[in-house]
This record gives sequence, structure tokens and C-alpha cells, in this order.
Amino acid sequence: MKPRLIIFAVDGMGHNLLDQYHLQHLSLNYNGITDISEFSMSRTVVLWSSFLTGRNMEADVLGSDNQWAFTVDCEDTFLGTFQDPYVIDLPGYNYDVEGHGIIKEMMISLLSEEDIPGGLARYNSTAIDLYLKYRAEFYTALTGGHDLILWYIGATDEIGHLNMGDEETMRRCYAHIEAEVLCRKLAGTSHLMVISDHGMNVVGRYGDHDDNNGYWATTWADLGIPRVTQMRYIIEEKFSC
Repeated sequence: MKPRLIIFAVDGMGHNLLDQYHLQHLSLNYNGITDISEFSMSRTVVLWSSFLTGRNMEADVLGSDNQWAFTVDCEDTFLGTFQDPYVIDLPGYNYDVEGHGIIKEMMISLLSEEDIPGGLARYNSTAIDLYLKYRAEFYTALTGGHDLILWYIGATDEIGHLNMGDEETMRRCYAHIEAEVLCRKLAGTSHLMVISDHGMNVVGRYGDHDDNNGYWATTWADLGIPRVTQMRYIIEEKFSC
């Protein structure tokens, strides 16, 4: 059985990149921006847990002991709309705190000591290796009969933070994601969604979060400019059994 819905949760992707990097396959049939202005700033775990639950989770996440280890229960999310959902590495749900933690430590080191020989190349390679690990899990999940597969892709944000001003590096990064979406389109998946938590602004060589908007694309409807907390109900309305 093919999935009824595949969601590519692409961290740090802004709508402006569609034209800048010519990402026509990430635009699907309909696309636009999400409104994240209800949040004090664009924090990764806050936005993804709010996407899942349909409510502003800022106070919950910031009030926890470790926001990166914060999780919500399946029954409190749109995942319950599906009979056999499969979620890969999503912040606020089943995030690989250890794997991404290594990358965060490398980022902090590079931001404090920019002249570490080969440091940026090792950083990018580590982020890509983690991406490839979960890409393999995604392909395994495609054979598992799941009616929903949600794959979180953090490498776009991780690489973007230290390379956003390097257009060639970022173009290659997004080309990998676009190829995966195109493969699923050609395979005849019933419906696809691409969603990001926030965009990314160029600051010299680096990238910093856009606190105003994320990105969405679907195969089934024009969603306008939804708040991220509306996405749960949009998905439930379309895919309720």
C-alpha cells in the first residue's frame, strides 16, 4: 500500500528559495507562506510541536527542562488521523537529540573559532551523514505499508546556519531534497506536503532565522497564509478516515 500522505518537514526553508534556487518540484501544485508571528521568535521545537498539536506550544517547550528533548504524545496531534503513521526524527516528537547535539556542538565551536582548519567541511559532512541516515530510514518506511510518512530534514537548517551566504552549497543541499520530492511525485504517492518551520535570512556567510514566515506546499489545495497552528486541522479535514 502506498502512503496516503508524505510530509517533507524541511527545516529553515523560505519561500524565496523557490525562485532563487529554481526549486520547481518543491512548489508542488499549490504553495505559499505560513504565519508564525504569534510566537515570540522562531524556535525549532516550539514550531514543530505547534504544527503537530494545533496549539501554541511556546510556554510548554520553554518551561521544560530541555527543549530539545521535549515531546508531545501522539494522541495530542494530527497523527491520530492516520491508522499507521511513521515519523522520522521530528523535533517535539522523536528528535535525535544526540545526533543533532553533535552538530550543534560543532556549530558553536566554529562560531567561536572561525579559523579551525577544515572545520566547516567536517561540519557540513556530519550534517549530511545524519541526513543520509534518516534518508535510508525513509526509504525503508516506504515499504512498510504506512498511510502517513513524515520525514524531518534538519540538514537544510544546520548547513544553512553556517553556509547561507554560499549559494552553491545551499543550492546543492536543496537539490537533494527536491530530488526526493520529485521521486515521490513520479511514484504516484496520493498526496504530498512540503512544510518548513521558518525561513532563513542571509547574514554575511551565515544564516539566521526568519521570525515571520515559514513555507508550505501541497498537492491538494491552496491554503492561503495559514498559521502554523492551523496546519493540524487542515490535515485532519483532508485525511480524516
